[in-house]
Amino acid sequence: MAKWTRLIKLRKEKGYSQQEMATKCGVSTSSYVRWELMQFQPNINQLKTISYVLSVPVDYLIYNDA
Repeated sequence: MAKWTRLIKLRKEKGYSQQEMATKCGVSTSSYVRWELMQFQPNINQLKTISYVLSVPVDYLIYNDA
């Protein structure tokens, strides 16, 4: 199963659980987990929130996920 590895790495570097990230992003934990599993994609406003929470540019989140 594909995973959004960059998102997972950044979340763990910040010391956030999936539940904490979901709360900070204003979504349910299950929705957040689906982002990490690449079952759903966050919309642009959600990407902005994720980038703010993780202190990285949106471009860093969406390009070159390796």
